[in-house]
Amino acid sequence: MMDFDAVQSFTGGLGIGSGFAGAFFAIKWFMEYISGRMDRKEARLDRIQNELIKQLLEDVAGLKAENSSMRTDIDSLHKQLLACEKKHAQAEGEMARLRASIDSTGQVNQKVQQIVAANRLSTQGEPS
Repeated sequence: MMDFDAVQSFTGGLGIGSGFAGAFFAIKWFMEYISGRMDRKEARLDRIQNELIKQLLEDVAGLKAENSSMRTDIDSLHKQLLACEKKHAQAEGEMARLRASIDSTGQVNQKVQQIVAANRLSTQGEPS
């Protein structure tokens, strides 16, 4: 006959051992599940970060090109402003010469009027 005590201790040990093994594998599975989720989360964050960096680099390149274009436009406008200031200075000089000419013309007209008035007075004073 079989020794029931031996079978009972064998099955009891098997039960306890399989319980520990089951608990160990359950804990192991849970830890791997958690760490797998963390890995996926980190991979998602890395992907988003790389997309953001790529977009920022594209934006910076666009801004550099726009800045270069603006600097070219500013240089062109600066040259135009210098030419305009030069023409303005020339116009002011011409205006000053014209004012002087007008003033001298006015003085000449006054002299002519004085001479004409003096001639009239002298002709009126003479008997005819």
